[in-house]
Amino acid sequence: VGRPGAVGEQMGAGVVTVVRKNTQLREYTGQQNTGITALVNGEVAEDLTNYLAESEQINSALGLAVVVGTDARVSAAGGGLPPGWP
Repeated sequence: VGRPGAVGEQMGAGVVTVVRKNTQLREYTGQQNTGITALVNGEVAEDLTNYLAESEQINSALGLAVVVGTDARVSAAGGGLPPGWP
C-alpha cells in the first residue's frame, strides 16, 4: 500500500469500462455501447484520458483530484473536462 492519498499506488491491474446508456431504453438490453481499455497506471484522470483517446478517439485534457484517507476511503474528489478544441 502506498502513502495515503496516492490512488494510483493502491490500484492493481485492471480495466476502465464505460457503458453508455441509450436514453430511449428504460432498462439494460445489451444495446448500450460499451468501451473497455486497460488501466494505464491507476490514476483516475490518466486512465480516463487514455480511455477517451483509445476508445472514443477524443483527445482531451482531464484534471481530477481524489483524496483517499488512511482508512482507504475517498474523503474528497473533484475535476474538470474542458470543452473540446480543434
